[in-house]
Amino acid sequence: MAPKSDESSSAPLGQRKVSNEQKPLKDWHQMAKTVTGLKQCIFDLNETSSGTTQRLDKTYYSVLEKIGTLQSTILGLRELATQTQTTAEVFDKETGEVAKEVHNQLGQFGNFKSQEKRIEALRARIDVSREKMTALGGRIDVVKDRVEGWERADKEWQERTRKRLKTFWAATSIGLLVLVLLYLGAPYVVTLSEPPDPVGLIGTSAVCGASEGLGERTSDLTSTTSPAKRPEVDLGSHSPPEQRMPNLTRRSDVGG
Repeated sequence: MAPKSDESSSAPLGQRKVSNEQKPLKDWHQMAKTVTGLKQCIFDLNETSSGTTQRLDKTYYSVLEKIGTLQSTILGLRELATQTQTTAEVFDKETGEVAKEVHNQLGQFGNFKSQEKRIEALRARIDVSREKMTALGGRIDVVKDRVEGWERADKEWQERTRKRLKTFWAATSIGLLVLVLLYLGAPYVVTLSEPPDPVGLIGTSAVCGASEGLGERTSDLTSTTSPAKRPEVDLGSHSPPEQRMPNLTRRSDVGG
């Protein structure tokens, strides 16, 4: 060690000054490198911390979502449990009621005799009512046949009456027409066929005979138009006035 110190002490003064000036520069460069390394480390730490923070946030949010899902699942399971419990209670209650009803019905199975008697009585009443309905149906058929016969007879009577009325009115109109023609044509026929009578007795007797003939013919027409017999019109009696005037004169002579 001593010789080294001697050598350093024996070095020149110029070299010592240069070495003393270079030491602060080296220290500054070393400190700058150290600061740069520390800054880089701090930057890396910031990036690492930010990435870790983001990962932690994502993990936290995912955990929160899972917790919410679990809470909703738990609530659903709780509601399902309550509904299942209420359903079980209602089912137990209803099964108890059904069991009671079944027991009551089984207990009442031995009381069928009274119901059988009622059923037999109702069946007998139904049979009696059916027989009555059959008898009433037969009566209704008989009454229906009678009514139909009455309707047919009524229609036939109406048809006969209509024909009789037609015949009556035809005969009446023909008779009235003939009477009017005779009444209107008798004076002219008498004046043309007979010589003039100064006294006028023949004309008066002819008029009287014509009036009597008209009365007899109207009575004959009314007697022939009765509802029992059909009126028969004697077409031969309605001869022209020229052929009937001698009869009228003879009746007037007889009356005179």
